This record gives sequence, C-alpha cells and structure tokens, in this order.
Amino acid sequence: TKARKLANDARYLIAQGIDPQYEKQKLRQQKLKFAEAWDSFDKIHLSRNLKEKTANEYRRLATRYLLKKLGPVPLENIVRSDLVRLIDKVGESTPTTANRVLSLLNKFFGWCLGRSHIEFIPTFGIPKVIKEKPRDRVLSLSEMRKIYKATDQLSKGNRLLVRLLLLTGQRVNVIARLLREEVQADHLDVSGERNKSGSRIRIPLSDTARACIGELGSTVGPYIVSTTHGQLPISGFSKLKAKLDQLTGV
Repeated sequence: TKARKLANDARYLIAQGIDPQYEKQKLRQQKLKFAEAWDSFDKIHLSRNLKEKTANEYRRLATRYLLKKLGPVPLENIVRSDLVRLIDKVGESTPTTANRVLSLLNKFFGWCLGRSHIEFIPTFGIPKVIKEKPRDRVLSLSEMRKIYKATDQLSKGNRLLVRLLLLTGQRVNVIARLLREEVQADHLDVSGERNKSGSRIRIPLSDTARACIGELGSTVGPYIVSTTHGQLPISGFSKLKAKLDQLTGV
C-alpha cells in the first residue's frame, strides 16, 4: 500500500512536469547538516553558557575531529556505526581524547534533540574507548618539603607561584592569574569567573602565605604572581615543572 502511494505521488509530479528524483534530491539538500547545527550549538550554547576555556576546547575538538568528516552530512543521515568508526579511529592513538570527543558528541546531539533537529541521539549506547582512572597519587609531607625548599633556587615569580600552590591547595590558574584586588588581609577572594566550579571562593591565607606575597609579589601592575612587573600573569609551567623535577627528584 505504501509503495503504491509513493508511485502515485511520483506519477502526479511527473504529470505536472516535475522530476520526482530532482525534488527528492532538493529536499535532501535542504536538510540541516552537521556543520549548520554545530554553528547554532556554538552561538546559542557554547558562547552563552560555558566558560571561554571550555568552549574553546570544544571548538578545538570539533575542528580537529568532527567537522571535516561530519560537517556536510545531514543530521538525520548520521548513524551510530559511522560515529563508532570515528571514535575508534581517534582512540587508536589517543584513547583519552576519544572519550572527550564522544562526550562532546553526546552533549551536541542532546542539544539537537532538545531543539527538535533529530528524533534520537545516535551516540546512545556507544561505550567509552578506555576506562579512565582518577588520579590517586598525592605528595607526601617530605616531598612537599623538598619542593618548598627547592623554590629557593627559582626566580621570584616562580618561587611565589609554587609556594602559594603548596600553601593554599588551589589550581595553578587561580594562583598564576591572581589579581591585586583578590588579595585581602587574611584571605584570597576569587570570583566565579576565574574558578573552575563557577562559584566564588574565599581562601584563607596563613601567616607564611601572607609573608610570601609581601616579599615576592609584584608591587605594580594588576597581577601579583608575575615575571613581567605585574603586567602579565606568570606562564611557562611545563619548564617550571621540569626544573622542579630536576631539583627535587620528586
């Protein structure tokens, strides 16, 4: 019955001088493509709801692994087997990155489903390439003492960075980009925009931490931890890490 209806519809179009195959191809071309949906996802979701660093990482993953292969494909033509092959290909060299790409696809297709661009999420049921284990290695007190003592051989900016990391337990970007107005009498007051959780944090400062800031912190420019007289935040973390490894053996 369905086939007869399709045949009758095709005959009707032919009777009007319309090529059914051309119309079918034209309709297919009008379907929303992956790249078009991604542009909307970026403008509506990434740019508005995510931190710039996170949004840029998603854009990097999409540009490198997704848009070239999936960009011109209509969303409704993307099937799970295609995505499995794509994820497995990434996983051959970088399994952890493959997990990140899969997570991004889940978020993207979930957003598309909410916008009625698709009827189901094609990544549903695709397993992670590798089971990731959370880090459980922590520094011992003796190792922390070695690192703290080794900072005597670092420049003032690097010395202050490492010491404050040890004395406050904060993430490296929180301390490295510490602003003058964030340093209060007995605590650090860091806005949600600068904190990974998105929430404002207040970090108590010990007497030792305050003394380090007073002795080693930049007295000019907006940034406290700096090697450029406070004009730019400190950087070069990989070189610093390598030097600490060499100095401490930790």
